[in-house]
Amino acid sequence: MRFGAWTRRNETDDRLVQSVDILPSCLQAMGIEPGPSDGVSFLHAPAREAVYIESDSATMMVQRWLAKGAGLKEEDFNQYLRDLYCYRTREAKLIWTSDGQHEFYDLQQDPDEQHNLFGHDPRGNEFVRQLQKWRSRLQPHQANEAQPGFDKQTWEKLKALGYA
Repeated sequence: MRFGAWTRRNETDDRLVQSVDILPSCLQAMGIEPGPSDGVSFLHAPAREAVYIESDSATMMVQRWLAKGAGLKEEDFNQYLRDLYCYRTREAKLIWTSDGQHEFYDLQQDPDEQHNLFGHDPRGNEFVRQLQKWRSRLQPHQANEAQPGFDKQTWEKLKALGYA
């Protein structure tokens, strides 16, 4: 992503950002005040100390694919039928899974994440605490039909897909 006055050709920025930071950054680049948001503009903000990532189970998607047939079996999708949460700093990364297959990597010594240190590196315990602290602050989305941009037909499609 290039932002004219804020970046140079072939220059990279290795600060940690989250996908929620993209909209505030684009708005700021256009001269629009972002307003309240979970994200922060990465154009002028200090680097994040850590990022959090959440990926819910793809159960609804898998069920749709299985219903289409095509020789697919449920066990083909087992790795996707779990929730994933991640707490990452520049130095290390924790992946917490709903099926108990947790992972912890020292990104300085093992940038390719080949050696899972979960349960063997005491830093993992602090990462677990930080992840739990973040998750405890999350508020569930309260979807409703009055949200702008959703007509009844779109709303029904989203509900059928499991998104609302």
